Amino acid sequence: MTNADPSSSVEGIRVAVRVRPFLPQELGSSSCVDVNGPANQISIGHSDKSSRNLTENGGRGKPKKSFTFDHALSGSTPQHAVYDSCVSALVASCLEGYNATALAYGQTGAGKSYTILGPSAASAVGIDDEVSREVGIIPRALGDLFAALEKSKASSAASESAASFDYNVKLQFLELYGEEIRDLLAATRVPGTKPAKLMIRDTKADCEVLGATSVHVKSAEDALLCLTRGMLRRVTGATAMNAESSRSHAIMTVLIEQTQHQDGGEKTVITSKFNFVDLAGSERAKRTGAKGTRLKEGIDINKGLLVLGNVISALAAIDPNKPKSGKFVPFRDSKLTRILRGSLGGNHKTLLFVCVSPSSKNLDESLNALRYANRAKNIKNAATKHVEDSGSAKLIAELKGQVGALAAELLRIRNGGDPTSGKAFSLDALQQLSKGHSAVVENG
Repeated sequence: MTNADPSSSVEGIRVAVRVRPFLPQELGSSSCVDVNGPANQISIGHSDKSSRNLTENGGRGKPKKSFTFDHALSGSTPQHAVYDSCVSALVASCLEGYNATALAYGQTGAGKSYTILGPSAASAVGIDDEVSREVGIIPRALGDLFAALEKSKASSAASESAASFDYNVKLQFLELYGEEIRDLLAATRVPGTKPAKLMIRDTKADCEVLGATSVHVKSAEDALLCLTRGMLRRVTGATAMNAESSRSHAIMTVLIEQTQHQDGGEKTVITSKFNFVDLAGSERAKRTGAKGTRLKEGIDINKGLLVLGNVISALAAIDPNKPKSGKFVPFRDSKLTRILRGSLGGNHKTLLFVCVSPSSKNLDESLNALRYANRAKNIKNAATKHVEDSGSAKLIAELKGQVGALAAELLRIRNGGDPTSGKAFSLDALQQLSKGHSAVVENG
């Protein structure tokens, strides 16, 4: 039994599919992906005129497979439109106290890092107007976060009341190389010393990485400098399919604490975090031409993504009407899935970007990515607002929750429900309320 929490909501993971433009080496290749933006639909398959399609199907065109998502973005969609349509609402929710996650998945060279960061790590600091138009969702989100926080601070300072507003923002930046967690913001080590060991600690509906460096940042510019510094440490390497292939999964976390001091010494504290996850791309050794260390890296990447796929499949199979049905979810099979526990079936609002290639040469990989995304959209998260009130403000929030639950109970009975079968309030709880005491509300 817990206090009624009107700020908790169950909602599905939102999925955005982005089809990148053709690369120079793909010119002359036919397209296997069609984007219907208004309908948020993606169709994939060989075109009717494709010689391979006609040969495999006795001269008849094979119908394309179609998928519907929350967002379907073509290769001509500019970076600002991707952010405005998909991410800006998530930033607003984070400022309200919800944890949020935006992660990018797809084949190597499909445009994940471009979507998350922009053309390169250097573009994160915004060299000029031309470059700033191409930056990804992280620089844009950081700009909006600090702009909103400064606006709240200025508004509070201009108020005639004694209330005040302050905020604190910290940054963490980790990479997962194989099964090793690396701190991209850690201070430079003295030669011969070992790096600090990072440990994952599971919490009720999320996790935290103990020992990770948290850098206090006062502006979007400070945050972007940290981002650029971390990106320069990230492991990348050239393969036959991608000249700047990410060889690790990268997780940047923005930790936000907002404090509103009220008249009379009371205060409200809002805590939230925003995870930005750039997953390394799935790859086939035969096509990437990887050997030696690059081959081992590719195997490790695929292992982690396989576990992630298993977790997504297990979560998608859970009946939302029976969330505690005992379905086993293999979060602990990989450090990646442990870190993403809050984002997948946890208490975050989550957006999954799935990036695909339009080239028919990559049809199998693109189709697998779309099937992956189609399963992920069935995952339900119980997003929770993290707001702590002190004094009478806390009591008022609790009473508002109880009044809302009572109103819902009354509506149920007036609509013909059984007065003795209510789930929100036991008879003892109703008796306590009738005497003017606070009561505890059962989770429905």
